[in-house]
Amino acid sequence: MQMQKMNTSKDTKKSEKQDQLKSSLTSSKGAIFFAYNNKEIDYVKLACLSAISVKAHMQIPTTLISNTGSIESYKHSTEKSSTFLRTAFDTIIKEEPENLHNVRNYYDTPYASYKAQFENSNKHKVFELSPYDQTILFDVDYLINNNILNLAFNIDAPIQLYRNAQTLKNTEPDHNLDRRLNDVGIPLYWSTIIYFDKTPISKMFFDMWAHVKENYDYYQSLYKFPEGLYRTDFAVSISMHLLKNFVEYTDDVFAELPGSPMKYMAYKDDIASVDKNGIVFFANNYKEEWNNILTYSEGENLHMMNKRAIDRHYDKLMELYV
Repeated sequence: MQMQKMNTSKDTKKSEKQDQLKSSLTSSKGAIFFAYNNKEIDYVKLACLSAISVKAHMQIPTTLISNTGSIESYKHSTEKSSTFLRTAFDTIIKEEPENLHNVRNYYDTPYASYKAQFENSNKHKVFELSPYDQTILFDVDYLINNNILNLAFNIDAPIQLYRNAQTLKNTEPDHNLDRRLNDVGIPLYWSTIIYFDKTPISKMFFDMWAHVKENYDYYQSLYKFPEGLYRTDFAVSISMHLLKNFVEYTDDVFAELPGSPMKYMAYKDDIASVDKNGIVFFANNYKEEWNNILTYSEGENLHMMNKRAIDRHYDKLMELYV
């Protein structure tokens, strides 16, 4: 009798795994990008490059969430813009930003800086806006150079994102705020890329994100991170902390995305050149800002924070994918 129960249990688990596999094979999968231009940066232009890199290496459909002003501005910027837009995105969803005051300090190497409005306050709405059963939300400055993130669609975890990150010098992040919300605070989770499905657990995560955004000043006081800029990395980190009952532990709900740690080009890094296979960088030493180290990246997914560096080498970067 006991053996019969054990066999029944095994059969049930096997059946559940088969159902999960069948579901993963038949459900729709895709990538989503939010892009709202400001006076300094054409975010739709960046989104086109990122989406085309996703299509080249992951072979999944892509959706742009933007507003009419940003899309039309990009369409009329160059002769190739409309073609790139059609190539990059299968679907475009018009969604106006919330236009909350959110001025960001940007850097372009250690020698130039500028300020501009940063529209990111509606990213939590992606759960409702996504047309896919399984979605990967990408920041527009992320370049895909391999297909490892396709593994996320087959991992049994409704929310996946990166906690661990690595600089171009293959070191931990230079700044503490890229590791924790304050010197002794909770761990930072990057909102650069987020995988999610349409389960109730995922909805709970995005509802909590909306709650944190609406009460951002309160949570700034509670978690002691810097005032001012609304940073979605902080919002998702707090949301996860709340949903885990204020305890940091590993579970099957929130998982690390495949390909950890996430490699990134910092704002003060620069691109030296782009060849047919990869990118040569000037990796800046933040303690000695005159000192740069030459590094090379080939076949690695990259978070490219220096937006103007992307723009300077845009055509060459596009040649990596088309």
